[in-house]
Amino acid sequence: AHPSPEYPASECPTSAHPSPEYPASECPTSAHPAYPLYPVDRLRRKAGMVFQHPHLLPLSIARNILLPLTEGAGYSRDQAESRMAETLKQVGLWNDVKNRLHESASRLSGGQMQRLCLARTLALEPEILLLDEPTASLDANAARQVEEAIHCVSGTLTTILVTHSQKQADRLAAVQRNMRDGILEEQERA
Repeated sequence: AHPSPEYPASECPTSAHPSPEYPASECPTSAHPAYPLYPVDRLRRKAGMVFQHPHLLPLSIARNILLPLTEGAGYSRDQAESRMAETLKQVGLWNDVKNRLHESASRLSGGQMQRLCLARTLALEPEILLLDEPTASLDANAARQVEEAIHCVSGTLTTILVTHSQKQADRLAAVQRNMRDGILEEQERA
């Protein structure tokens, strides 16, 4: 959402200012009349993001998932532990870490770290999963494991993947939006 003659900077979501109608925590995400106004904080709860490089909390494997669940989402400790186990299984990491959940997450391999980030994101039950080059910094085996985890969840969750690998896009995408020379091209898979 960038300023243009049609939508000046004062109406772009990035420059939305608090008002009596929308306090700072609820600035609209869109000022365009065709789109309904939606508070940013509520929108952020609907989307989960996994970045190119794993962004772990400097905590144990378990606390990397439990902290957002208990402190951010209001889960009880028992609910959070159950959800943690569920999402670690979902991303194929449970068997690797179930006996060392209290070890530092920094001791995991790169692929394990990325799957832990994916599990943490999924634990919060987003409606949309955003993935920014999630395998770019991984070796082939770790990338395959992360791709398998993405494939497992993409059937039940709207997933948007940014990748420079056409082969990866072919393996994972139901619909591709390719950008070439700044122009979006669409291809649908049969």
